[in-house]
Amino acid sequence: MKSLAFKICFTICLLGGAILLWVDQAKPGIIAFELARTIENGNSMVAQWEAVNAIPFKKFSLYFDYLFIIGYAGSLYILLREWYQITGKSWIKTFSYVPIVAGVLDGVENLGLLQIIYNQGTQFSASLAFYCASVKFIILLPSILLVLYYLVQKYRLSRS
Repeated sequence: MKSLAFKICFTICLLGGAILLWVDQAKPGIIAFELARTIENGNSMVAQWEAVNAIPFKKFSLYFDYLFIIGYAGSLYILLREWYQITGKSWIKTFSYVPIVAGVLDGVENLGLLQIIYNQGTQFSASLAFYCASVKFIILLPSILLVLYYLVQKYRLSRS
């Protein structure tokens, strides 16, 4: 992929992933927080982070995730669109929007998590984060697998 948009998104994805892993060292991690499901579990995690002064890192992680969303959703979307343009298969075109939907879910999930981390969360916030995160992970998996399949096929064709 040679487009500038892809290069920007992929760079954001790689650097963003590394930054998020580095920032998210205090346990429990952000993924556990996303899947906390109840306000009690979420508040318990926040209390654990407060005890080790990790709240600023967790807040940064949640805000920075908005940039990371652009990176991963954009990269997957662009690659799926490239594949569609090569094959013309409508199911690939339709599937190319899945990473965008996942990104929107991720953004909404972050809103619920931010409410909890700022001690303004409710059970609705925890449930919203949980269900958005769950659906996001479920729909991203096939997107990632399809992109990997496409990239392997593209590599094989370029080698022959």
